[in-house]
Amino acid sequence: MAKKPAYRAGRDQAATAENVELLTGQRGDRLDKAVTFRELAALGLSTLRPGAGGVYVPGKNPDLFPPGQMEFPHAPVNVIANGAFHTVLVEWDPPQYRGHAHAEIWRAESDNQAEATLVGTSSANLFSDAIGKGAKFYYWVRFVNGKDDKGPFQGMQGVEAETSRDVQDILDELQGKIEESHLAQALLRPIEQVPQLQLDIAILKPKVDEIEVMRPKVNEIDLILHKVDEIEVILPKIDEIEVIRPKVAAIEVKIPSIEQELAGLDERQKVAQELLDDAQQQLGMSSIEIGLVQDRLNAKLDKYKGDFDSFRDAVFVVDPENGSITMDAVNAVREELHSSITGVQQELDAVSGQITSKADNVTVDSQGQRITEAEQRINGLDASLSQTVTRGEFTGEQQRVTQIGQELDATKGVLAQKATQQEVDEQGERLANAESKLTVHTDELSSQAQRLDGLAAQITKGDETLRASITELARVSAESDQVTTQRVSGLEVRAGASEAKIQALEEIFADDGGITAGRFDAITAELELQRGNDDDNASAAIDGALAVDERDRETRKAFGAIRTEQRVILTEQQAQAQRTADMEVKFEAKDAATQARISSVEKVTSDADSALAQRIDNVTTEFKAADAQVNADILSLARSSAAADEALSLRQDQLAATLSNAAAELAANITQEESARVTADEAISMRVAEVEAQFSGGLDEVNARVAAEESARANQDEALSQRISVVDAEFKAADTALSASLAESSKAMADADRALGERISTIDVTVGENSASITELQRVVVSNEESLSQRQDKLESEVDIGAASLVEGALAGDERDRENRKARGVILQQQSTLANQQEAQARTVEQLTAEFDAETADLKAQITNEQLVRSTADEALAQKTSVLEAQIEGVDQSLSASIAEVARVSADADAVMTEKLNQQQSTMQTADAELSSRINEEATTRADAVESLASQIQQVTANYQQGDEQLQGQITAESVARADAVQALGSQINTVSAVAGSKNKTFFQATAPGSAMGTGDLWFDTANNNRPYRYSGTAWVATDDPRIAANAASIQTQSQAIADLQNGAQAMWTAKASAGQITAGIGLIANSDGTSQVAISASQVFVFNPNSSTPMAPLFAIDNGQAVIAEAIIRKATIQILNAEKITADYVKAGVSISAPLITGGQIDMGNAFMAHGAAGFGKGGPYGGWGLGWYTIIYADGSINTNRLYAEGGYVRNMTIGNCTIDQDCVVRGTVYAERIVGDVAAIKSLYMQQPSGPFSMFFNVAKANFTRGVIVTGINISAEGYYYGSGSGKPLEGTSSCTVVFYMNGVEFGRSSVSATGGSNKDSATASATVTLPAGVRGRFQVSILGDVSVSLVGAVAMVFKHGSATFE
Repeated sequence: MAKKPAYRAGRDQAATAENVELLTGQRGDRLDKAVTFRELAALGLSTLRPGAGGVYVPGKNPDLFPPGQMEFPHAPVNVIANGAFHTVLVEWDPPQYRGHAHAEIWRAESDNQAEATLVGTSSANLFSDAIGKGAKFYYWVRFVNGKDDKGPFQGMQGVEAETSRDVQDILDELQGKIEESHLAQALLRPIEQVPQLQLDIAILKPKVDEIEVMRPKVNEIDLILHKVDEIEVILPKIDEIEVIRPKVAAIEVKIPSIEQELAGLDERQKVAQELLDDAQQQLGMSSIEIGLVQDRLNAKLDKYKGDFDSFRDAVFVVDPENGSITMDAVNAVREELHSSITGVQQELDAVSGQITSKADNVTVDSQGQRITEAEQRINGLDASLSQTVTRGEFTGEQQRVTQIGQELDATKGVLAQKATQQEVDEQGERLANAESKLTVHTDELSSQAQRLDGLAAQITKGDETLRASITELARVSAESDQVTTQRVSGLEVRAGASEAKIQALEEIFADDGGITAGRFDAITAELELQRGNDDDNASAAIDGALAVDERDRETRKAFGAIRTEQRVILTEQQAQAQRTADMEVKFEAKDAATQARISSVEKVTSDADSALAQRIDNVTTEFKAADAQVNADILSLARSSAAADEALSLRQDQLAATLSNAAAELAANITQEESARVTADEAISMRVAEVEAQFSGGLDEVNARVAAEESARANQDEALSQRISVVDAEFKAADTALSASLAESSKAMADADRALGERISTIDVTVGENSASITELQRVVVSNEESLSQRQDKLESEVDIGAASLVEGALAGDERDRENRKARGVILQQQSTLANQQEAQARTVEQLTAEFDAETADLKAQITNEQLVRSTADEALAQKTSVLEAQIEGVDQSLSASIAEVARVSADADAVMTEKLNQQQSTMQTADAELSSRINEEATTRADAVESLASQIQQVTANYQQGDEQLQGQITAESVARADAVQALGSQINTVSAVAGSKNKTFFQATAPGSAMGTGDLWFDTANNNRPYRYSGTAWVATDDPRIAANAASIQTQSQAIADLQNGAQAMWTAKASAGQITAGIGLIANSDGTSQVAISASQVFVFNPNSSTPMAPLFAIDNGQAVIAEAIIRKATIQILNAEKITADYVKAGVSISAPLITGGQIDMGNAFMAHGAAGFGKGGPYGGWGLGWYTIIYADGSINTNRLYAEGGYVRNMTIGNCTIDQDCVVRGTVYAERIVGDVAAIKSLYMQQPSGPFSMFFNVAKANFTRGVIVTGINISAEGYYYGSGSGKPLEGTSSCTVVFYMNGVEFGRSSVSATGGSNKDSATASATVTLPAGVRGRFQVSILGDVSVSLVGAVAMVFKHGSATFE
């Protein structure tokens, strides 16, 4: 047995120095000298190859292996790696092939084999890699045989191994992770409140304001979660629709009063009457003095009564002194029964210049006495002539006188004619008269002519006189500045107190100012009604006397009149014509008086600027009795005017009927107005009509009214048409009032920008304090930019319920029963659509309200709904809102309940979103306590190009407050899910809390409240472990009173899952509980990076078995910072310091060293090597046997070595056949190399010739990828350019330029460019375009050659060449 070397044990300096001397042969047996790698290589016993870190690794010399004993390595099997504190121990199964030399161990920081580096070799089946604490690497192993053939790795994926870190570092890091961990932070944070869900129903309560007529604005949906309070913004707004109630304005009375014109008729009639009276005065007396005629007859008879015989006589007297001549002749005939006396007389008086002629006859016979007279007077001085004939007939019963006369007076310019006959008998006196008078007059300033005519007939009998007369006056005059014509005529009949007249007055005036022509006509009649004409005269007289009826004893009359005035006035500035007419009748009956009248005024006016035509008509009737009066009136106005810039037509009519008696008053009216107006800017037409009826009697009053208004307007900017109608009915009694009203308005408008259509209708009915109404609005607006349609409806009913209990309430002394209590129901609806260049929108709002004022409480219920959809170029929105409310307000208590809900979805180019908000709330307040409960819910989903999000919050709250005590219980659940391109998140938080405190308010938030707080209120600072503060009235003061915090308890659970493409996935769950300032919690977290955490936040942790015999005995516990375990089964444990009383193990592995006083055992098994009894085998599976196994290398105890895995460096190898040889470094072959195939140094050429197209073009070719770098050359493209001239004429021709460019691209990137250019007719340029580029290994090349410009190119020699980069073929 060989002697062992005498190496010294120990690691001290002396032992080390001694051992080195032994190995170098300086001490001891020379056979113990160590052999160096260099010596082994020089002897040809080993090969050397560089290893990791510059270390050479020896190998078996292949030349030493017998033929057939060297196999190619296979992949290692069952490669495992285990990390200790400092080292990693890599193990594998022994190789199963012959010729095994060693194993290579490669490692990398990531699981990427291409990044791995060689860290060592091992001939055994394990390798220890010292990498330090807390390091992590991936390992690959491959076998190498004696020929240095390297086999495959165990696989593409490495084997992971990690060394343990220092326990204190781990504890420090764990503490840091705990401090940074979302889980730990979540456990340490105070239980969170959800203040945004602590809403009062007042926030959700709908705003009953006005419905926006213009398009509503919809706010952008806030993307922040938990904004339940936004419900206030998006709840519907509903107005009181009465503000749009249509009204027909009262018709302005445009009919002018014609009283002035009628007064003018009176004035004209007075003028006519005065003219007629003056004319009659000028005509003189129309009667004859019959007594004078009879006296002349008697005087004649008396003169000749003494003569009893007939006789004749003639007397001629000449008086020269007086210049007079008198001639008389008489003839008297007397018979028994007949006497006649005829006398003729003529007198000439030169002094007076007068000739008087007279002839008369007196006859007396059986028929009576008669006298006839004819007389003429001629006055030369006065230039006058007077002629008169008279006939008188007298009997005992009758007297008749006829007289005809004529008078001519040149001095006065008068011609007068008159015929009169008068008769008197026992029947009375009768008179007939006809008279005419002509007058002319001139002077130095004027001339006048006048004609008077009069006819009269009169009968007088007793006290009664009947008279008829016709009087006519015609007058003309001319003055220096005026001419006038005037004619007046009058026809009159009078019978006692009754009379009738026809009067006419015609006038024309002309002067420098113009012409006025007028005519007035009047027909009047008045009849005295005698009581004797009554049907029952005697009865009426007796009744009247007994009743002392003054009216029956008065004289009653009937009256009728027609008056007309026509007038034309022309001036230099104006032309005017007017006609006024008035017809009137009156009748005074026994029991009543009636009257009817028609009056009209027509007027036309024209001047240089305008023209006006107007007509006014009044039609009135009246009935008057002792206890009643009835009137009916029709008033109308028609007016038209035209001017240079305006035309107007107007018509107004008023119809009225009234009745008044002792019991009632009734009135009916119809008023209508129509107008049309045109100006230079616009045209307007309008019609207004009103129909009204009224009844008033005693304490009752009834009114009915129908009114309508229509208007149309058009101008350059707009057109407008509108119609309004109102129907009203009203009844008022002593104890009640009833009314009904219907109103409707329609409007259409169009202008340059928009068109509008609108209709409004209302129905109102009231009975006393009870009422009902329906109001509707429809509106459509369209413009070039937008379109809007809108509809509003309101239904309302109200009943007074206090009146029924009025008496009972008064008797019972109940003040509330004596109040005006009501029941009310209302339905409000709004619908609108909107479309414009920016958006399209549709919206509906509906609200139902019911209110009841009971005897002991006020009750109200309300439902409000809103639906909204909107689309724009960027977004689409749909929203629905609903609110339900019920409340009771009593004397001693108040109750309310509500449900509010909002649902909203939106989508735009970037995101889509849904949101749903819901709140249910019930509240009761009494004199002693207040109780409330609330359920809030919010759900939101959102998706955009970046992420998708879903969240939900639910909160249940109950409050009780009485006196100074307040208690609150609350459950809140919040769920959130979110996903984006990198991360997905799911989270859920559940919180259960209870607070018992004073009646002061309590705040849970991270910042100090700044409003709505009062003295004594509490604030729990959620950012500071819920530290309590109390409000002093001026500031928040911290308090450590444990009783304050002890009154608050809560439990919260949270679940969260996150998946991130960059950071992996994470799932977390926590549960926390707090009571006052004491908290506890537990949480789980798992990460896809292989980490997970279970965190417990508590003062103490216990694990026990409730099913054991000792259920309270802890199996696992943490107390005072220490973990206590009764028993444990641990598969794998890393312990930095292990203090153990006893260790029992099957295997113990050490990565660095094992220290022990004694290690016993006779064999060392290293896996792929085995040592025992001085011999060693290496590389299992070889052809050399030992210990029942085959080895590739074996060293026997006698020193012989058998191996088929030899590596050599240096020396000589001869007569060998080499297969699968890899030459790592340069190799010089001094002989001849014969090869059937060579890969690597290759060149390829491709022709680019093609049929040249016209104009610019491109050529394409591809180069396949290879595992080595190559060069690419494109050449042989010949391009040319030739200049030219252009232009002609006397001027010098211009020089033209042509050019051609070749651009080279590889994979879209330019790598070369060649260009030629020439200017002028004699200039040319040419070139051969070429370019070179490097094609990297593993890259496919796509090449493009573009010929641009004025193409002149030759492709005959164009080629592309590809060659191995760096080839040394050429020098």
